[in-house]
Amino acid sequence: KTKIINILNKNIQSIIDAKFSLAPLKDFAAIYIYMTSNEEMVKSHDPSFDGLSSGQYMGNFPRVVHINERNWVTPPICWRKKDESIESKKYKRRYREYVILHEVIHTFGLEHPKFIKKDPTVKCPVIYPQTKCWKLKRCKANHRMDSYTKKQIKIMWDKETRSLLLKFIKESDLNQQLV
Repeated sequence: KTKIINILNKNIQSIIDAKFSLAPLKDFAAIYIYMTSNEEMVKSHDPSFDGLSSGQYMGNFPRVVHINERNWVTPPICWRKKDESIESKKYKRRYREYVILHEVIHTFGLEHPKFIKKDPTVKCPVIYPQTKCWKLKRCKANHRMDSYTKKQIKIMWDKETRSLLLKFIKESDLNQQLV
């Protein structure tokens, strides 16, 4: 759990000026992260989610991330480097860092990029879907924050905080009028 928090703080904290932390189960959290079996992913979403995780943005809090437990335990083979075994900790760490970042970034409202230029020598943006190995024919697997995704997060976060601030101001005005 603390590794997940560290990944998020290392990669996202400086972009949105917010700190991630673990909340006790009884407390409200802005984002809930669940380990979900592959079978449950397919059942609760649809068959196209076989082998996938999900991060959901619905405009309100809390937001929900479901990490596919099967891939967390044994990441997709395309994340292994040629000289790494299936038990390699580095291979697992890279995929886990990618999937946590990718799905939490979805909770900010970011969608997958519509177009990625085909160049297998260039790293994919972290918001590009990289769990299905055939997608990695367009670009190289990437588990690190990139400039494209940083820029998109900043745009979405600015819109989100402006919207939340306006909502708060309107509710404050309404409360003052009622007094």
